[in-house]
This record gives sequence, structure tokens and C-alpha cells, in this order.
Amino acid sequence: MRIWHVGARPSPNAVDGVGMVVWQTAREQAKLGHDVALVLDDAPDAAAREVADGSGIELAHLPSRLLRYRSAAVRALLKARRPDVVHMHKTFVPQQLALTRSLVGLDIPYVITPHGGVNHRRTNVKKSAYTWLVERGRLQRAAAITTVAPLEERSVRKVVPTYKRPIRWVPNPVDTNLLEGYEWCGDLAGRRATFLGRFHVVNKGIDTLVEISRRLPDLSVNLYGSPHPQTERLLASIAADLPPNVRLNETVSGEQKARLLANSSLYIQTSRWEGFSISISEAMYLGVPCVVCESPHPPVQMVHHAEVMQERGFGLVLPQDPEKAARKLAEALESPEDLLASAARAKKFARENFSPKSAALAYLDVYREVLTSSR
Repeated sequence: MRIWHVGARPSPNAVDGVGMVVWQTAREQAKLGHDVALVLDDAPDAAAREVADGSGIELAHLPSRLLRYRSAAVRALLKARRPDVVHMHKTFVPQQLALTRSLVGLDIPYVITPHGGVNHRRTNVKKSAYTWLVERGRLQRAAAITTVAPLEERSVRKVVPTYKRPIRWVPNPVDTNLLEGYEWCGDLAGRRATFLGRFHVVNKGIDTLVEISRRLPDLSVNLYGSPHPQTERLLASIAADLPPNVRLNETVSGEQKARLLANSSLYIQTSRWEGFSISISEAMYLGVPCVVCESPHPPVQMVHHAEVMQERGFGLVLPQDPEKAARKLAEALESPEDLLASAARAKKFARENFSPKSAALAYLDVYREVLTSSR
């Protein structure tokens, strides 16, 4: 099968959850004998070329200008390397609209994985407008849509309520090669909490996490990531008044990240909105107890990973109020039986569902379903 993936970053080492998923999925599909290409907006770096050479992935650089791919370049690439199916990742990427039109014109089926992209706040006027004016049509014409969390289908169907083609759930994979040989240390008594991700204060709930930590002075909380341009000033004001038990650290990756997770007492993420975090998936895979905050938005408005964690018993779900959240977390640490049981359940599920090969095979099943129905 000839497969294109669109939406990856030009480096497999970029701090980007979606990009990580795309690189891992493409690599595994290539290992399974398929002809796989990654279509990149920017020129691939040395790490990208090394991964591509080692796995047999083809890298196709398709430059964009003024948030659009040049139509002539798209047509030339499609003529030279016509795929059987194109898998587009993310939403709110204007470049993908031009590609969509070319695919429809050539009768090439495409699959979209929004990665939680239609799961936005109603107060975000720009994204709401773009969803209804642009993304709705692109989703409606897709041969299939895949979600990264089972409840994400609800958000998709709100945008395309008459959609009749397949919507399938495929969990995000984690880098099992990176995590190989690491297990959770089992030291809840050490009271070491870790967060990994972008320091987007509002999205990731950094302010909430700091306030919860302020009320738990015996809990050491380390956040690893990099500032997000949209909330740099807000982050600076928070950093100026951090409690002694909280530290903001630079991004970690590779084996350093695996060791850090394995040696944490727990993983905590207080996002206000989140499809399903890669860092949570990695923590689950290692057996690290996971703690999240419930969404401040009604379930009918937004899908949130806390719903999955609560429904399947994969971790501790805290209220958004820092006072109540701190009290609930303190109680869980004093009597950790439920926290330990949830970590064991989460680990079992992750080991069965979060491997790159599992994701690659699940997506291949979707592609085959699409190609069979289009004949």
C-alpha cells in the first residue's frame, strides 16, 4: 500500500505530540512492508533523514507560501508519487485545504485524524469560525475519520452530524523503544510529582498546578517544558511567585525523559482541555500513577482525557478548585490503594494498546476499509 502522512514536524525529535505519533506510525508501517512517505512543510533535519534511511520512509518536502501549498507543486508530487491513501493529521492547517482539493479532484481517498482539533472552546471565535467554514467540509469529504480518544467522536459528530463513513478510535502510540527497560520505581512516599509538556498556561493549567502544589508543601513538583508564545507573560508572572516546592525546568527528551518518569512518584497534568496526552500515555505505559484535573467545560462542549481516566479507572481525577484538588490528592497519597490499583489498570491497557505497531496496524485496517469501500 502506498501511504502519505501529512502533518508531521520536519524532525522526529521536535517537542510535538502529534508529530511524534506521525513519525512512529509511519516508521512502523514502513517496517511492515508498505510504501510510506511523510509530506513535510519544512526541509527535514539530520535526525529525520537518519530515521527515514533506517526505516525506509520517503521524505517529501512540499514548501508552503502564505499558508498554502503551491497547486503546481502538489500536482507534480501527486503525479510523480501517487498514493493509494493520504492520512492527514491535525486541523486548522490551511495548507492541507489545498491538498484536500487536489485529492478530491484526483479521486484519492484521505483519512483525517483531528488529534482533538475539533475539541475547542466555544469562546474561541476564530477556531469556531474556521471549523464551520473550512474544516467541516474537509471532514465531510474524508473517506474516514479516526479519533485518539473514544469520546472524541462526539466532538466530531457535532461538526459533521450527517457523516456516514467510518469513524474509528485508534489510541496514540508511545515510543516503546525509548521506554524499553524502564518501570515505575514504586516510590509514592518520595512525593515527587512530574509534568511534561508545553508551558501553555491556560491550556495546560499551569496556574492550577502551581496553586495545588502551593497547598501541598511536602509534594515536590517539577515541570519540564518550554514557554508558549501565547502565554509567556502569564508564565513569567507565575514564575515570579513560585512556591519553594515547585520548579520550572527545560524540556527533557530521550532516555532522560524515560528515567525521569520512571523515578517520579506520580505524573500530574491539570490541563483545561486535552484530547489524550502523550505524556500521560507514556506514564501509563511505565505504570506511573497518573493524576489529572477534570475539565471546566461541560462534557457536551468538550472532550477531555479526564473523562476517559474516570470512566476506565486509569487515574485520580481532581476538581478544578485548587483547594479541593489539593485536599483530594493529599487523601489519595495518605491512602494510596486506589491510586496504585488505577496505575496497574492503566499500565495493562497501555501495554496492550499504546505500542507503535498496534497503532500502525489499526490505521492500516482503516485504510483497507476505505480502499475496499471506494472500489
